[in-house]
Amino acid sequence: MHKSQSLADRSPLIVWLVIGQRFLDHATHVKESLMNMYIGNLAYNVTEEDLNEAFSEFGNVESVNIIKDRFSGQSKGFGFVDMPDNSEADKAIKALNGKDFKGRDIKVNQANQKPKGKKNNRRPRY
Repeated sequence: MHKSQSLADRSPLIVWLVIGQRFLDHATHVKESLMNMYIGNLAYNVTEEDLNEAFSEFGNVESVNIIKDRFSGQSKGFGFVDMPDNSEADKAIKALNGKDFKGRDIKVNQANQKPKGKKNNRRPRY
């Protein structure tokens, strides 16, 4: 090989590995910087659009997810909101926690993070 050859000419696999690792590092950093908030005591008629509108007053909303019963499709009365800016999320928590929202006093706080890895809390099947 000549010294004038680039890294890409020598090994496309290495280039892809480096690019892939940079992408994963960026994606991990972005995910870690989001504040995930738990929203509880929601009225059953509250939609994801309603929550998005309420939290958008405090900043950018990355995602909204209302948890629903898998069989009936009815809201279970709680959900999650992700905001990329922690200071905006803190303002939303302070402003909305315990406040009336569509007829109910909602609970808003930072969500507990799920532990990484596989959880195995199930009993063995017989």
